[in-house]
Amino acid sequence: MGEWHDINNLGEEVLSFISTGEKKKPFSEFYNYDNHQYTIHCLNSTLNHYLITLREVVFEEVRAEMFPDYPSRQRGLWVMPMDSKPFIYWWGNLGREGKLFSVKLTGKLHRANQDFLILNTRPLNVLRENAIKYWSGDGAQNSYQAEILFEGDVEVLEEINYTVDEKL
Repeated sequence: MGEWHDINNLGEEVLSFISTGEKKKPFSEFYNYDNHQYTIHCLNSTLNHYLITLREVVFEEVRAEMFPDYPSRQRGLWVMPMDSKPFIYWWGNLGREGKLFSVKLTGKLHRANQDFLILNTRPLNVLRENAIKYWSGDGAQNSYQAEILFEGDVEVLEEINYTVDEKL
């Protein structure tokens, strides 16, 4: 099994190397000290992973505590209306890959403002406030950028072959 090094220790070692020029073991055995761009990429990727995990845990805690009848982000499906503006917006943002289906839904829906999902390193209470706003539906009523969560029974009606050439 390979060696494991905590990403926060790697960051500290690289900062130490930049200021002193000293290469420390065990990092000198696996780390290319000349490739700071790769280090920054690793640190950023790891930070984003933990931010997403933290966000989803906090959002699910707030949902379970304050909005227990709403669909869960962890168990639910993400759906969108076939209205042209939301469809063009989301299909473009999702990379236009995958399959689309027309469906009949029976269950719980929640329309939320996806702006509250933006990843950042603000204090935990700000993340919790954003979760409350998200689950309250603040700013999602008429926004074509709103996301819709669903939990329940799905009947697939047909596959949709659709191309979007239009821009918003």
